[in-house]
Amino acid sequence: MIVIPFERDKASFSVLTTLDGVDYLLRLEWNSRAGWFMGLYDNNEQPIFHPKKLSLAWPMLFASHHDPRCPAGELIAMPLDGNYALEPGYQDFTSSTNFADNDGRCALLYATADELASGAAASQGVTVL
Repeated sequence: MIVIPFERDKASFSVLTTLDGVDYLLRLEWNSRAGWFMGLYDNNEQPIFHPKKLSLAWPMLFASHHDPRCPAGELIAMPLDGNYALEPGYQDFTSSTNFADNDGRCALLYATADELASGAAASQGVTVL
């Protein structure tokens, strides 16, 4: 499982990350009325999907798996404190790629298709609603 780090002092930023051996660009944007939004782009910065609301335990890639450029796993925002009722705030996401550092209330995680199928993701607390 991969933790996608947030730049906690910025309301809009991009993260270049490798998922299943392929480079992707994630664009994250804060909206003070609606929360965090995330868009996924291929390595040519072509959209796989434009920014959509980042909600806890909601599978961000599910509606895009028809696109052959989309990673086979799932991007999921999870509360590290177990509180699913409280949507993530501006500085709630961890800025670390290491669970042990745990400097935030939430984490954006990528679970591979194998981790989801084998139940390894669930054993680490990742559940998709």
